[in-house]
Amino acid sequence: MTPRGRIFYTGPMAWPRVVTWIAPSLALFAAAVAGTVAFAAGVDAGWLAATLLLGLPGLVLGPLIARSRPHDAAGAFLAAAGLVLVVVGAGNVVMAAGLASPQDFGSTAVLVATMSQGIWMFLYVPWALVLLCFPAGRIEGRTRWIAAVLVATAAVFTLVAPWAGPYDEPVTEHFRILPPAAWAPAVGYPLVGLFMVCLLLCAVTMLRRYRHGDGRTRGQIRWLAVAAAVVPETLLLCWIGGPREGGGLLLGIGLSAMYTVVPAAVAVALLRADAVVSGSLPVRVAAGFAGAATVGGLAALAGFLFKGKEPLTAATVVAAAATVLVLVSWHQLNHVLGLWLDPENEHVLSAIAKLQSRIAAGEAVPEELAAVLASALGDPGLQVGLVPLTGDGGTELYGVAGLPSEAGQAAPIILGRQVIGAVRSSNGGPRREALAAAAPMVELARHRQALAAALAEAQAGRERIVRAAHEERRRLERDLHDGVQQQLVALGLSLRLIQRHLPAGASDAAAALDEGVDDLAAAIAEIRRIARGLQPGSLDDGLSSALRQLAGRPGAPVGLELSGPLEAAPEIVRATVYFVASEAVVNASKHASATRVQLRAEGHSGGVWLHVSDDGAGGAVARAGGGLAGLADRVAALGGTFSLLSPRGGGTVVEAWLPCDL
Repeated sequence: MTPRGRIFYTGPMAWPRVVTWIAPSLALFAAAVAGTVAFAAGVDAGWLAATLLLGLPGLVLGPLIARSRPHDAAGAFLAAAGLVLVVVGAGNVVMAAGLASPQDFGSTAVLVATMSQGIWMFLYVPWALVLLCFPAGRIEGRTRWIAAVLVATAAVFTLVAPWAGPYDEPVTEHFRILPPAAWAPAVGYPLVGLFMVCLLLCAVTMLRRYRHGDGRTRGQIRWLAVAAAVVPETLLLCWIGGPREGGGLLLGIGLSAMYTVVPAAVAVALLRADAVVSGSLPVRVAAGFAGAATVGGLAALAGFLFKGKEPLTAATVVAAAATVLVLVSWHQLNHVLGLWLDPENEHVLSAIAKLQSRIAAGEAVPEELAAVLASALGDPGLQVGLVPLTGDGGTELYGVAGLPSEAGQAAPIILGRQVIGAVRSSNGGPRREALAAAAPMVELARHRQALAAALAEAQAGRERIVRAAHEERRRLERDLHDGVQQQLVALGLSLRLIQRHLPAGASDAAAALDEGVDDLAAAIAEIRRIARGLQPGSLDDGLSSALRQLAGRPGAPVGLELSGPLEAAPEIVRATVYFVASEAVVNASKHASATRVQLRAEGHSGGVWLHVSDDGAGGAVARAGGGLAGLADRVAALGGTFSLLSPRGGGTVVEAWLPCDL
């Protein structure tokens, strides 16, 4: 047979599409027949119209699901639920016609009344089967036994129920032709108990599937769980409305909600899963149901209790108070329902809220967001990427921990319609609500990252300036030593040579030459002093040698302690250490009137540490433009730290740490 000729059979699971085509056809046929009977007998067909309207969502959404997912049994069961309800409505019309025209429809009404006594079980069977197959779309494993027992129990009960008694009033008892049998209750009640057990097993099966499912599966089941909340609300309305006049209206409202919300939830979860199951909408819908049930239930109960004593006023007052209560406790209600319907998302939101509190208290930083999300989601490999604040708007992200990621492979974090970051996770990552809650911290992390980059650039610029100045001083020192100084020395030698060749008696010229040579010597000494200020010549023999020479200068005695590989430090570090030590020692002797100075220099694997202390007058201050302030800036430019402790009358302590590889 060609593919064009295969109308119904498309594979081993093609039967759902068959059911979704047959069920609406049978429902329309039953409605048409019942409508014709109602017209012929002159009876009201309002109940038929109501059941047809209530069954319409299942009859329409079932084929839509089957069309999009031809192997999904949920669509077939939704269509079957709509069919059963329409058949029940059609049966009631036939029985009403039998009462109005027994000569025309009496025998048919008798048959319908007999078979309808146990059909109520089939009103629940399709919904139970939806629980067994949702959201995978098929009944597998042990659940097949539950489905088989469920359907068999409903079928047997339908055959046994006509022998029980009495029939439901007011229509069906009139058509009773089977006398009550003593064995019927003995068989019927155990069947009802078995049926209830099967329904409970269906719910437990869905719960187990939720606990062991992935994020998508759980999101879909949440929609069905929210829709299932309509069932107890319907029972509540039945209980409240039963003893009251107008209770049928409340029951109709409950049934309408059940037969419209459940198919809609199933269709949304299956056909629009990617768009909606990942959000908190199911929780909010459940909160709306709970709030509506609270308001409506309390209002109806108040009206019932104050029957005959202004029931409308009492119901209005209670409804208003209950509405205010629901609005005030809306967030708490969402949180409680979220813990039940969406515990993973609530756990993530709680972790984000705690991190926000710790950041506000100064106990944490926003860069901890990645670790918090990884812990809450149980994904050690989770990454949080940041869009650079000063970037060109590209898709490249830079992780908080320095790990790059790509925006196309991650869930975007949006703030003010702008993508500011993304989360990449192996298990689906956080939901939209969690991403929105984390957005302010991501934005703060972006600004911190930009500030850190600016500070790093500024620090690098300062270090470049210091190194350039050091190299310039070295160049000037070499130029003075090797250029001007040597030329002046040569000039002095030339003058002495001229002096030796002067004729006897040229005493005035000899005296002038002596004076010129002395001036040259003074100039050379001044040049040497300037050169030593630019780059101490003692450093040519190493930092240790330079510090020993410094300690040996006239002035207050200097205790010297040297340790570690000081000579392995870079030249600029050695020069900076020397200048700091020299400034501190000179200040102690010259300005603080110290009688003792202690100088310690230690070389470590991470850098050089310098400590200079004295017993002088103290009160030293690193004023802007002063020597200590300049040295502090120079140390900071090399990535080091500088500290000055100088209380008046308590001596002075100068410490410096310059990082480098030794």
